[in-house]
Amino acid sequence: MNKMISVIFLGFILLIAQPAIAGSLYWQVIEHLQSIGIVAAESDFVLQNNSDGQGPFIARWNEDALGPEPTLDELAAFPGNQPPPPNDAEIIDQTWADNPLIRALIKREARGGNKTVQQILDELKAELP
Repeated sequence: MNKMISVIFLGFILLIAQPAIAGSLYWQVIEHLQSIGIVAAESDFVLQNNSDGQGPFIARWNEDALGPEPTLDELAAFPGNQPPPPNDAEIIDQTWADNPLIRALIKREARGGNKTVQQILDELKAELP
């Protein structure tokens, strides 16, 4: 999940980060939303850190999309750990699922080589370090 750091001018510069500056608060929000079956769009909430020693906080919350804004105490129930990056085999599976060009190439390879798509995907995974 890559998020852009946005700069907003409101008389002074506020850095709003998801998750670069906000760190675990971002992941706590994501885990909270997942626990109630909600997948947030990038613009549904904004975390902010004013660098005043108070730490990050929820600056904007789309209540229509996400429901009531959770308190920091409610979010503290979630560890806020960033998920591990996918391994190479997971990347192959995701690329197969997401990329029609890759699917077409692998299907063509399967037809030409008298193999199933799954055999080709398994061979690609077996070649990984």
